[in-house]
Amino acid sequence: MFLPLGCAKAGDFIAPATMADAITAAHNEARQAVCVEPLTSSPQLAEYAQSWTDHLASQGCQMVHHTEHRYGENLFWESPVFGKVR
Repeated sequence: MFLPLGCAKAGDFIAPATMADAITAAHNEARQAVCVEPLTSSPQLAEYAQSWTDHLASQGCQMVHHTEHRYGENLFWESPVFGKVR
């Protein structure tokens, strides 16, 4: 699941459910094209990810993977010094 939260704390920005639905639909469209089973969004996984995001924010936004390794994850960081990702 992709959470476009950056280093925001809970309450600073909450992506609407429709965004999660749109992201899931886009993934499923691509998956269907290659005959792979569809995905569903998980409120539990989103809560787990938000909890780690809050932790990272409290630590100065360090790029550190979760220590529990319960789920796969990709961390992303952008800086105006290096330009925007396109």
